[in-house]
Amino acid sequence: MTNLGPNTTNPHDPNRTPGGSFCGSAAAVADFQVPVAFGAQTGGSIIRPASFTGVFALKPTHNAVSSEGTKVFSYTFDTIGFLTRSVHDLQLLADVFALKDDEPVQDIPLQEASVALIKTPMWGRAGPGTIAAMEKAENILRNEGVRVEDVSFPAPLDDGDGLKRLHRVIISAEAQVSFLNEYRFDKGDLDSEIQRLVENSANFTHRETLQALDTLASMRSLVDDLAAKYSAILTPSVIDEAPLGLGDMGSAAFNTLWTVSALSIR
Repeated sequence: MTNLGPNTTNPHDPNRTPGGSFCGSAAAVADFQVPVAFGAQTGGSIIRPASFTGVFALKPTHNAVSSEGTKVFSYTFDTIGFLTRSVHDLQLLADVFALKDDEPVQDIPLQEASVALIKTPMWGRAGPGTIAAMEKAENILRNEGVRVEDVSFPAPLDDGDGLKRLHRVIISAEAQVSFLNEYRFDKGDLDSEIQRLVENSANFTHRETLQALDTLASMRSLVDDLAAKYSAILTPSVIDEAPLGLGDMGSAAFNTLWTVSALSIR
């Protein structure tokens, strides 16, 4: 869970990070070592490494896949998802795990499709690669007759700093519970960042945690209502292309919002 680079490198360029924290899963798929792999996302640990290594990923709706057998970091956010080299393989895994909506997905002509272009409050951090990719995708959709709308979030979803703090408050409280046993018996073997979480070095209060959970519950309905108006949402997955160096696995700035919302992400 720490944002420290492992020995895993990016199959496309060993000098660039493969992302984190499930970079091993993404790199193995991208390098043709395995056809499919699993990951768990608390902030951006599936979507970010998938983007950096050029593979397909699906972070399903929260609790759609059982987390049994994994070490849970945050019960509110941890989501088991898939990494593959094709959309068809994502569908295969979705079928295996019985991922179904209330109604089956309907094929519709492109001219009847509508796409919400949501740059999110974090757009100011987007690099040239992400900006160019979003512009290219938008142009392709418009040229094919798809209705594309620039959509902004309502409050409190438009507060990037507030969203980041909300996520941090909740995962900090839940990590204290999750890692308490390891902390008491093997404190020295835990990364210092995990030790600080258990010790609540940020001094978050119980009241703050309850308020964050209440705010989160209200936000999810806002995102659901917005998403229901469109065939799909187009939004950035990473700040830019995989950065050079293995010491930092990259930022989850564009991922956390959607992890919080509990929507499925591809």
